[in-house]
Amino acid sequence: MQSNRERVLAWVQAGLIEDKNIAQALQLAKAQPDRLQWYQFIKRALMWLVVICACSGVIFFFAYNWQALSRTLRFVLVQSAMLIISFSYLHCSANEKLKVALLMAMVLLTGSLLALVGQTYQTGADPWQLFAAWWVLMTPWAMLGRSSVIWIFWLLLLNVSYLLFSQLHLSSRWIIFEYQESSLLELGVINALLLVFFECICQYQQYAKTRLPVLLVPRQRYLQQVLHSVVLVYLSGWSMASLFEYNTPSYWVFLYLAASLLIYRYLITDLFAITVTCFSFLAVSYTLLFHYLDETNTEFGTFVLLSAIYILLLSSVIGLYLRRCSELFLRAAGSPQRATEIEGDW
Repeated sequence: MQSNRERVLAWVQAGLIEDKNIAQALQLAKAQPDRLQWYQFIKRALMWLVVICACSGVIFFFAYNWQALSRTLRFVLVQSAMLIISFSYLHCSANEKLKVALLMAMVLLTGSLLALVGQTYQTGADPWQLFAAWWVLMTPWAMLGRSSVIWIFWLLLLNVSYLLFSQLHLSSRWIIFEYQESSLLELGVINALLLVFFECICQYQQYAKTRLPVLLVPRQRYLQQVLHSVVLVYLSGWSMASLFEYNTPSYWVFLYLAASLLIYRYLITDLFAITVTCFSFLAVSYTLLFHYLDETNTEFGTFVLLSAIYILLLSSVIGLYLRRCSELFLRAAGSPQRATEIEGDW
């Protein structure tokens, strides 16, 4: 559903409101945050701060009083805190924000319980096992909460556990990759598959007009945007590393960038994803130019001049393109007929 602020901005882009009247239009449409909205924001921020501080307090309490606490008391305290949170979750069904915060507290306390088990019984020296077990155990809560915050934390644990595993078990690496930098490519492929999975679920739910079981689908697009950014960081880093370490440029990343640009421009309208894709292209393409100028022993003055010209020109083109996309998306949200006409001109 489109908010009042988005409607006003769409009217501005369509030329229905003059620039000098934007502030007045936002005020009349009640698109600016009022006192009640600020109160809700502060209350929500304090709620999350309480959750983080309470879970951190439990963890540091054990770290500071480790020698003074018996083995049984350590487990009783952590499990009692988890039981209290579970009881609170079952009795706050009317407050969705509080339920998500309580689920996040359960996730953090699960990690502290796993660390407590590992430290008490010395179950293993490999740190990836802790993060992998934590990632598996929190998956049902992420599916239940359908919160982008919990899913992003789930994604963080997956990447950390796989990265630690790949560093300790180099012999189990994918056969088709040879170099240590291939961990970046492996993580990029894994996150790209997750991105495709979540995008397909969201698009199916949107076009099929059906609601999937309380599972899987985050209510916002933050998870997909973070996943897309992570994939580009990994693939861009892998391409740059292979270029400088082994002098073998990897052009496959440009195929992914082109596909991402087309998908998020025409199939899934996401300006943030387009922006990240464009600047990732800027970084990778400039790396190729830098490597080429370095290999050809270009003079320092010419090197600086060509680099500056390339960055300025490409950044300007990207800025104009993003502005054009923003106008198209806003006009499509405000006036579908006008958006179709502009799309034909474009």
